[in-house]
Amino acid sequence: MAKLNMTRGELIEAGLDLAARPDLISQARLWLNLFFEDVYLNQDFDWLIKTLDGQSLSNGMAMPEDYRAARSAILHTPNGSYRNIQITNDVEVYDNKRDPNATNSTPLMIFADHDQRKFFLIPGPGTGYSLDLKYFYLPVLPDYTDSTTDLENVKWQLSSHIIIDFIKAMAFEFNEDSRQGEAFQNVMDKIMKAKMNNKDSRAGSSKLKYGKSFRKRIY
Repeated sequence: MAKLNMTRGELIEAGLDLAARPDLISQARLWLNLFFEDVYLNQDFDWLIKTLDGQSLSNGMAMPEDYRAARSAILHTPNGSYRNIQITNDVEVYDNKRDPNATNSTPLMIFADHDQRKFFLIPGPGTGYSLDLKYFYLPVLPDYTDSTTDLENVKWQLSSHIIIDFIKAMAFEFNEDSRQGEAFQNVMDKIMKAKMNNKDSRAGSSKLKYGKSFRKRIY
């Protein structure tokens, strides 16, 4: 059984040993980064959430540097009341509902502009408001060309077997091994099971994004 808190190097070694290709360490460092990038960008796991409370809310305020998507947001008003507020990524909603002439309006919605990495208030600017934000964040990935990163731990709270099996599957793919299809399916099945046990998935806030294109996206 894979031990908990395995380092990047230990995960790579275990996966390559299963594929009998210990010589593919350099390639596997890149594969590992691509795997985590795909998970971090597409999966709403509850262990990828950060909280920012009491942020002064202004039109065009900068997103957190590691912001990916909103989990929930609470708007605090100048009179001391508070309520949930939606954060949308839909530019058409922003264009249709914003008021360019508004000078001090009550925010009804927030538009997350990922191109500018800023939040904009809908219908327009308001003063004296603050925001409690829970968001899915993107952990920083290490330099895959640096062998010293083999000693680092990974941001991962699922079974280590998923990562090990992924490295094995990628080595099979590299070898054009006929077992690659079954190996990739095994990884996808384990991730799907983990998603079903994740409270954000059970609540319906996110859907499983791995599908038939997973292998095409991951390398």
